[in-house]
Amino acid sequence: MITINRSLREKPSKAAAEFFAAAKRMVSALSARWCEEVGCENIEDYKTPLEPIASRFGVTIVKMIKRPFGCEFTVDGRVYRLSVRFTEYSYKRIG
Repeated sequence: MITINRSLREKPSKAAAEFFAAAKRMVSALSARWCEEVGCENIEDYKTPLEPIASRFGVTIVKMIKRPFGCEFTVDGRVYRLSVRFTEYSYKRIG
């Protein structure tokens, strides 16, 4: 299930939505890998495969998050959190 959380009062960021959609397959694969390799790998190393996708949309990945797996990113002067849970792939504006 894909969930997009956003305030009804703000104009949604097209670049954030496009990055979210384009990164789904890669983020899901990285999440599965993290579950297997937790404790063996540096979470920040997971940023590298996402950067080419992010750059296509003007997105900057600020940091990776261990639990729930995901990342914080900026675009259009806003900060978002993308996360993966067992049945949910979502993002929301956090700043």
